[in-house]
This record gives sequence, C-alpha cells and structure tokens, in this order.
Amino acid sequence: MTLHAAVSIYLMSCYLYYELNESVLTDHEFDAICRRLYNEFENINHQHKHLLDKDSLRASTGYTLNDYPTIVKDAARRWLQKEHT
Repeated sequence: MTLHAAVSIYLMSCYLYYELNESVLTDHEFDAICRRLYNEFENINHQHKHLLDKDSLRASTGYTLNDYPTIVKDAARRWLQKEHT
C-alpha cells in the first residue's frame, strides 16, 4: 500500500468507526497504518495531511478527527457498502 493510500484508508476507517460505529479494519490493521503514517509523517504528500495529528497516530486513534471532507465520507460509505455485499 502506498503512503498516499494509507492516508485515505486511515481517514475513511476513522470516519466509519467514530461517526458511523462501523469497523472495516481489524485493530491490528489500523494500528499498522497508524504506525506507518507516524513513522513516515514527513514524507506524506496528501491533500488531507492537515487532518492528521502525530499524537493521534502515535496513540493509534482518530478520535480527535471531526471535520471529515465530503470526499472521505462518500468513499468510506462506498467502502462499507462493498464490505457488506
């Protein structure tokens, strides 16, 4: 998975988990993505990098996120729908 994709997956999975109470990743998968984003934070080149918080990544959480872009919400809902079909 590219670093760019990891940011997208992190944001979508946080939206699903914290806003819709849905899990699409295991805790282990989510933790691995958080570790990677934390360790490679300076190398991230993503339009939504400003939404990432190093302290949250270190703690493997996305609880502090609360203003998800529409593109993240829509993509997350499509991902969830695909998981349930």
